[in-house]
Amino acid sequence: MGLAILMGTCWLRLKNDQSDIQPFINAIFFGGAFMSFMAVAYIPAFLEDRALFVKERANGLYNAGSFMTANFLVGVPMLFFICILFSIIAYWLIGLDGTVSGFFWWVLWLYLDLLAAESLVVLVSLSDKERRIIAPSANQQS
Repeated sequence: MGLAILMGTCWLRLKNDQSDIQPFINAIFFGGAFMSFMAVAYIPAFLEDRALFVKERANGLYNAGSFMTANFLVGVPMLFFICILFSIIAYWLIGLDGTVSGFFWWVLWLYLDLLAAESLVVLVSLSDKERRIIAPSANQQS
């Protein structure tokens, strides 16, 4: 929420005329970029869930499809909640289209952006079979 306030104050109350087209484009790009970069914070939590899944899969409790489906279904409402909180603050401070329809198009765009970024993070996390992302190196273990 703090970054939404900072972003909103950077582009505070832009005017709807030709002179403010570039600042609007910058604000829209930064909103999407912020949501995309925020997805990287999901890596440690996903890797912890993945380690638990590997143990439980070895015991035959459930398969990869169940894990990924449950992970996706649990994450979808949280991602939407994050987009709504960010948008409530940033959208109105920036002065984007002042209609409810415009607001929900903005939320939809940010939500799909964040969903794609989170999916990419999961894909990259799954591709690292040795878990080098957070595992300590051999000489650091005691």
